[in-house]
Amino acid sequence: MDPEKKRKRENSNEEKVVLNIGGIKYETLQSTLTARPDTLLGTMFQERNQMMLHPTNNNEYFFDRNGRAFHYIMEFYRTGKITWDPINYQHQSQADENTICFTVNKQELDEELDYFQIPFTNSKLHQVHAKLREDIDEFVDLIIDLVYEGMRMWEEYILIHVYKNRKSLHLVWFPCQSVCRNVKLTPFSFSILSLFQDKFRDKLKASLPGLQYGYELVAQNNNIYYCLELTPNYKF
Repeated sequence: MDPEKKRKRENSNEEKVVLNIGGIKYETLQSTLTARPDTLLGTMFQERNQMMLHPTNNNEYFFDRNGRAFHYIMEFYRTGKITWDPINYQHQSQADENTICFTVNKQELDEELDYFQIPFTNSKLHQVHAKLREDIDEFVDLIIDLVYEGMRMWEEYILIHVYKNRKSLHLVWFPCQSVCRNVKLTPFSFSILSLFQDKFRDKLKASLPGLQYGYELVAQNNNIYYCLELTPNYKF
């Protein structure tokens, strides 16, 4: 028999499992789950644990967890990858009200990854986290350089506008208001401020002790931007 036909026949005869996650149902094969024995579901559905399983109707198992976030857990079992993308999440969240209710933020996903014991080191999310840290650090370094440049001119404070749809930021130093220019941005700077404002602020203040940091989101003349106000500390 052709190997592919044999595999399909084996799959058709294999017992299917219905996972009811917070009211959202996912149907899969038991072998899909047991192929990853170092996870919660992979352990739960091992042959040796069959006697401990208590399904409801139609071999269904209920978990009072986040059904939207479990979409990414299920994809991990099928592909070995976590396909959640923080930048796409940002764009989806701002799309419209109907889209927002289907999005999953990083905290929600992290909680489900932890509960279902999904190993980060074996997932795409681990690579995404590393890239996020790299982008945040690059953006912080850029802002630090601008603050130092302003301090060398004894400026009182610095205003920085980070626009949503521009690849450069608008910079103004005070009281020397004549110094006003555009500075090329690192990728996704607006998204970094939207998603990781606290992490960005903490990294910036850790590198510049005594820095006073303020920000607000501004919508003006069809432009959306973050206005950062940075007051450096001149105490030696």
